[in-house]
Amino acid sequence: MLNREFYLQAFQPEVIQYLENLPYDVFREDLYTPDEMISGGDPERPESLSSSFDSVVFRHSSKLPDPPFDRWERWAQSCHDFAITNAINRTLQGYNPRKVVGIMGGHMLPRSHEAYRKIVTVAKKLAEAGFLLSSGGGPGAMEAVHLGVHLAGRSGEEVDEALQILSTADFFDDPLWMSSTCKLKELFPADPKWKSLAIPTWVYGHEPPNVFASDIAKFFSNSIREDTLLTTAFGGILLLPGSAGTFREIFQKIVHNHYLTWGYPSPMIFVGRNYWTHAVPLYPLVQEMLRSGKIKNLLTALVDDVADVLELVRDFEKIYPLIRAKEQDNMDLVEKLIRREQ
Repeated sequence: MLNREFYLQAFQPEVIQYLENLPYDVFREDLYTPDEMISGGDPERPESLSSSFDSVVFRHSSKLPDPPFDRWERWAQSCHDFAITNAINRTLQGYNPRKVVGIMGGHMLPRSHEAYRKIVTVAKKLAEAGFLLSSGGGPGAMEAVHLGVHLAGRSGEEVDEALQILSTADFFDDPLWMSSTCKLKELFPADPKWKSLAIPTWVYGHEPPNVFASDIAKFFSNSIREDTLLTTAFGGILLLPGSAGTFREIFQKIVHNHYLTWGYPSPMIFVGRNYWTHAVPLYPLVQEMLRSGKIKNLLTALVDDVADVLELVRDFEKIYPLIRAKEQDNMDLVEKLIRREQ
C-alpha cells in the first residue's frame, strides 16, 4: 500500500498541486464500485454521462500533458495501477484461488442474442456453485458474465424479465444503455452474497462501465490489466468467441501455463467448436503444438455450448490433486483425463 502522507511530504509543492488536481486518486486503497464509476452523470440523461467519473478520467488519460507534467502523469497512473493491484490482492484473500474463474469474450455481443442469455445462465450457476467470476469488464459477453452473478439466487422468470428489460438497448452505443441497466438494478437489487470482479481499462474508455459487477478494478495500463485477469483466474479461463484482444489473451495464458509461472496450470476452456476449429482455428493449432512438444503443461478443453461449462469446471477442480508443479508424468495423465476434443 502506498503511504499518502510520506509521498506528499517528499514531493515538491508543484508536484503536490498537480496530484491534487488529478481527477483520480493516486493513493486509492479500494476497488471501484459501480456507483463511483457513473457518479457525476445521470443514467436517465445519456448526454450527462460524459461528466461521469469514468468518462472524465478517460478523457484525462487519453491525452498526456506537456513536459514536465507528462512524467508526473505517468508516475501517477503507475501508482494508481499499483494501488489497484494491491486492492485486488486484498479482495481475493478470502477466496480459494481454484474457485476464481475468468471469462473472456467479445464486447459486441448483443443483449438480445441467445449466446448472451447462455452466458448469463452459466455465470449464474457458477456463482451459485461457489465460484468467483471475473471478466475484462466491458459490454457484450463480459457484461453477461456479471449480470449472471448479479441475478444469482433468482428464478428463471426473473432472469427472463431482466433480459427483456435490457433488450431495449442491445448495444452499448444505444442512448438507453445505462438507463435500462439501472432500471434492472433497481428492480433486482444486488445480493451482497454474490460477488464478481470486473477488470477493465481506460484504454477502452469509450465503452461504458460494467455496473453489474460488484467490484471494479480499472487500470490505466492495458497490459497490466490483461495479465492480472489471466493470473488471478486459477480455476480456469473460459474463452468465448472474440477478436484481437481475446486472441492475445489466449497466447498470454499459454505462456503462463507452459512455464508453470504460478506453480501449476489453470484450465483453458474453448467455447464454440465451429468458431475455434474453423472460423478461427486456434484450437487445432494449440493441440498440434501440444502433440509436437512445442508447448506443454496445458489443460485444454473444447465444448460446443457454454451450457456445458459448469460440469467441466467442476471436473477440472477435481483433478487438481493430481497436479504437481513440474512433474511431467502427472501432467500427461491429467491431459488424458480432461481432453474433450474427441
